[in-house]
Amino acid sequence: MSLTGNQGFGAKAAKVSVSKWVADRVAKSVETSWPPEFLALAGAFPDFPDADELRNGYGEDVPRESLD
Repeated sequence: MSLTGNQGFGAKAAKVSVSKWVADRVAKSVETSWPPEFLALAGAFPDFPDADELRNGYGEDVPRESLD
């Protein structure tokens, strides 16, 4: 991967310094990752309803538009 933007997605393409581009990428990466403490909570609430129970009573989904 090029930091200078030879392929249209780097610092040059974004018109920012390489250090700013790297800092932005790191910040974005941190935003989209969950801390291990949060992930450890998965399944920690045995009485939490499952997806089917949560959806019970909502009725049928409306027809969806085709993506073709």
